[in-house]
Amino acid sequence: MSELGHDQSRTLNGMSNGPSRRPGRRYVVLLGIAISGALLWLAVRGTNVSEIGSALATADPVWIVPYLLAAYASYWLKSFRWRWLLSSACDTRARKLFAPIMIGHLGNLVLPAQLGELVRVVCVSKQIRIPHSTALSSMVVERIFDLLTVLLIFGLALLLGAEASPILMRAGMIVATLTVVLAMVTTAYVAWTHEFVSIVGAVTKRLPQSMRVRLLSSLEHGVTGVHALRRPSVLARVVVYSLLHWGCWLLCVHFSLAALGIDVPVSAPLLVLGLAVASVTLPTSPGFVGAIQVAFTIGLAPFGVGPDRAFAASVYYHLLAVTAVIVLGLFSLKQMGQTFRRAREDAEKIATA
Repeated sequence: MSELGHDQSRTLNGMSNGPSRRPGRRYVVLLGIAISGALLWLAVRGTNVSEIGSALATADPVWIVPYLLAAYASYWLKSFRWRWLLSSACDTRARKLFAPIMIGHLGNLVLPAQLGELVRVVCVSKQIRIPHSTALSSMVVERIFDLLTVLLIFGLALLLGAEASPILMRAGMIVATLTVVLAMVTTAYVAWTHEFVSIVGAVTKRLPQSMRVRLLSSLEHGVTGVHALRRPSVLARVVVYSLLHWGCWLLCVHFSLAALGIDVPVSAPLLVLGLAVASVTLPTSPGFVGAIQVAFTIGLAPFGVGPDRAFAASVYYHLLAVTAVIVLGLFSLKQMGQTFRRAREDAEKIATA
């Protein structure tokens, strides 16, 4: 899931080329640890360790299998979606994209500042012989669709959960409005890409130069990926695969709650998933420790779920997600004949280019 920010990686991870960059890397790691610590503190306050342990001890293991199947399906759906986003640049198959995706997730699990996204670029470039810029282009568009889909899920969760708290209704209206606006902006970006980038460049002249350059660079990187979406059949496939991909992760949240015997309305896992995706985009420590936990405790609180059981459910969800990424990531490395160290070093070269 985890899953945003190539230019952030470029800025924060270009430290391996000389001693002057090492302090920057340490700063990123320390910042991530600090943010994870703060989120973990928010999640554990008011909890009882023995109660959390007791809840996990009674977790029903029968839900492990459907959870892992849903996670596995989500990665394949992501592969199919990526295949269509790359269709204007090359003709490939989803099975060739699965390994780079899993190695990238493994990178995000153990590297700071989501450097795993650039690890994915390195691996897919070797796997199907495409330029790094083409892979980055498709991933920019991928992130836009992820953002739209998650906003839709988040807004739906808030609106459906309005009975649990009036605040959720107001928040839901705000998110729904933001989703519509972003969808309109995305449509303009797809239909009139070059004109859109020019307009953004004109209206952002007063932004700090570094921020403006990163924004325009991301939009320009997305040009190749956007071209594929101008075909209605491709656009429809990308939309469907995006919804199904995040639908699988929604099932994973549901299975984690069911394993702990937590009975809540459908709006609860929707809200947890929206908060989880939002929290893992923060520059947390590798592994997203704290981000997942706070999403469960805050997301389940309006539905009367105590912090102990909510935290236990987050641990169940997190452990299975990490296990799936490690197993599939290591298998994918072996399948590609790639070493993680080499992929990381190549990714850092891209980051500093």
